[in-house]
Amino acid sequence: MTIRTIRRMPKEVALSFQGIDDRDEAALLRNSVIAIPKNMLPALPEGEYLVDDVQGITVRTTAGTVVGVIEEVLTTGSNDVYVVRDRGREYLIPAIRDVIKQIDIKGRTMTIDPMDGLLEPQ
Repeated sequence: MTIRTIRRMPKEVALSFQGIDDRDEAALLRNSVIAIPKNMLPALPEGEYLVDDVQGITVRTTAGTVVGVIEEVLTTGSNDVYVVRDRGREYLIPAIRDVIKQIDIKGRTMTIDPMDGLLEPQ
């Protein structure tokens, strides 16, 4: 299908498609999942990443200690939260500049500077 228009709203995105011209037809597509080949996505601004790109990345502290691997990304109102797991432990790492110091997508690593209490297991 070809997208005709995109309208961003606070918690969702509304799309209209060529060939879908009435409300009843459009209603059948409401809440559908849309898949786009990764190579067709526009480039993201510096410092922004796709969830798919960060899942599976190894997280280390600035001191070099391995924290674990990002297994999930939670979307919250203010910032994403990386769910990092290692050997039965789970850590919730906020995706904020004060904590995330470097992300190397190609090298599959993230460096964090944890604030006090951040690396207490959940």
